[in-house]
Amino acid sequence: MNVTPQCGAVGLVLDQIVVEDAGVLRTDEVFVRFVEALARSRFTRAELCCRLVRGASTAPYVLDREVFSIVPLPSYRDVPDLCRRALALMPEAARTFDAQLSGWSLAVGFGVHPLTPLVIRRARRRGVPAALWVRGDLEADIRHRHRGWRRFAGLVVARVVIAAIPRGTPVVSVGRDDYPFLRALGPCHLVYSSKFDDADFACLPRTRRLPGAPARLLYVGRIAREKGVEVLLDAFARIREALPGAPPVLTIAGYDYRGGVYGDQFRRGVQAQPYADAVTFAGHVPYGPALFDLYDAHDVLVLPSFTEGFPQVILEAMARGVPVVATSVGGVPRVLEDRVNGRLVTPGDAAAVARAVCDLVRDETVADRLATEGQRTARRFTRSAQIRALNLFLDRCYPGRLPPVRDGDRVASTH
Repeated sequence: MNVTPQCGAVGLVLDQIVVEDAGVLRTDEVFVRFVEALARSRFTRAELCCRLVRGASTAPYVLDREVFSIVPLPSYRDVPDLCRRALALMPEAARTFDAQLSGWSLAVGFGVHPLTPLVIRRARRRGVPAALWVRGDLEADIRHRHRGWRRFAGLVVARVVIAAIPRGTPVVSVGRDDYPFLRALGPCHLVYSSKFDDADFACLPRTRRLPGAPARLLYVGRIAREKGVEVLLDAFARIREALPGAPPVLTIAGYDYRGGVYGDQFRRGVQAQPYADAVTFAGHVPYGPALFDLYDAHDVLVLPSFTEGFPQVILEAMARGVPVVATSVGGVPRVLEDRVNGRLVTPGDAAAVARAVCDLVRDETVADRLATEGQRTARRFTRSAQIRALNLFLDRCYPGRLPPVRDGDRVASTH
């Protein structure tokens, strides 16, 4: 006989930095908004096992202390540092998990990270339901992000971690469920981690550009090699040559990795180009009204990535009625259909990106049709719909072992 469990916490182990500033918890990871919605749907709270830093912070996302509590992980600078000091840090992390597991109804290890198999294995020993959550193809990211020995070492660590994850572990995967390593694990559920809901959709049709006004192109995402930002610049130069009467302008909204140098190098490269005055760096624009306004002020979203799980910006742009040009990578082709609800191009092909953008700029009727179909697509992926589907998956994996789902209105009302 199954006894319905009392509401407990969801424990989440993730390689994320949370800053405590005058008693306020902040992060620059908008993903916590989806985690908050999941926690509110059936758990008493969300306990984030993460790296905690104390000091002044401008991180835009404040964690609600009624929902979130922080369990600091042993201090480490990055994954290579964690691996170098594993003999000291891993036992300390294990003791941290053991101290928390009795209060968790579900343990979630985020990503292919050295701490992920540790928490999942210890949860299994204690009889606590556990899941793996992956947000992209780590090996592909490593190949695009690193060179030489760093690439080799990163791939070795990733494969060791994958091999250590217990067979049969349920997986929540963002955008794709066909990564080769998933075949050795348990059931897999696709999720898109949406933050938007029904009230966030823009009214269509959008106001068209004034005759002779330049098209406004937008990129939203990290400034990183694997995001194809150098391809974006190549494509932008081609687009301006193809549309000399009213050369388009480009806004880049995003930031580099914490402590990284690529972003600064990229900005200097843009400043050296003849079209530098046509490129605006908006920095990180937090999810919410400011980001919606940014979408609304542009005509096309361009995402030329080499690797992705599934980029949320595609669905966000669709919700705001902005046509999308993106590369056929990761989970993108499962949502974006070429010439149906957007444009798909081959990764690394700047000429193809330029042609697709020019087609939309020259033919606003086509752009409007794709925007309308894109918005229809996005309505299937609201936050409420994603949380409901995820909870159904968790209940199939662990029937009768998780707290009951609360009223759906509670999920829909989280912000």
